[in-house]
Amino acid sequence: MRKSKQNSPLSVPDFTPSNQEDVTFGDLKIYSSEIKKLENKLIKISDKFIEDEISSIEYKTLKSRTEEKLFEMRQKQSELTRTISNLNIKLEKCTDFVQNISKIWGSGTLVEKIKVTKIDVS
Repeated sequence: MRKSKQNSPLSVPDFTPSNQEDVTFGDLKIYSSEIKKLENKLIKISDKFIEDEISSIEYKTLKSRTEEKLFEMRQKQSELTRTISNLNIKLEKCTDFVQNISKIWGSGTLVEKIKVTKIDVS
């Protein structure tokens, strides 16, 4: 019996779903929108301070809070972007697998055939 190689076109990829794959591209747009709002809020805070509508203490407090929120949103957006990238990698593996399923079934090992029959696509 031959062993299948990890990178061979006959290997069966792992399709185990993860919680990270539940993320949608819409979430990325939401973070982008929130980031833009916070950036505009920082500009407004600066304008109010320049026009003497708020004190120096209020300015520093508002600016600090807004920058913290902005930092958090940018971090979440960055994590989400990485997650989407990982999802794209899994989709590429799935595409390769589907294109080679007849080869896997025709000349694959018993273990590979069992993996094919146990794949959960739901």
